[in-house]
Amino acid sequence: MDTISPALPPIGIVGAGSIDVAFALVFTRAGHVVRMFDPDAEGRERARRTFRDRAADLAAAELLDEAPDLLTFRMTLHAAMAEALSDDVAMVIECAPERVEIKQAIFAELDRLAPTAAVLASASSALPVSLYAGELAGSSQ
Repeated sequence: MDTISPALPPIGIVGAGSIDVAFALVFTRAGHVVRMFDPDAEGRERARRTFRDRAADLAAAELLDEAPDLLTFRMTLHAAMAEALSDDVAMVIECAPERVEIKQAIFAELDRLAPTAAVLASASSALPVSLYAGELAGSSQ
């Protein structure tokens, strides 16, 4: 079974809420491995169930080109951010609550842990990225 395309780099997602799961579905459907981080064990389990349910819904609506189990295989959940952001992630998407101090702390960790070449992105809809990521050490590289 062809489960992972080596040509597509892994994607990291920080958070395990509804939007995070939606991003995970998009990227796994495209063939990427997705590594989600959330420190909350219940949140991780809820994300696993939600992901499986949404993949099954997509399959029932005949919107998938492959089995839902294959998407689930490509998505892993991690209790430690460093595990989710190993050396080969190409992009990391942060989906934390819309609070500057939370995003500042997360982006400081992302800057420290993510590979230098990784794109750091935010799903923020209200806060300008310059408020929480403008002063990162890695932004000058």
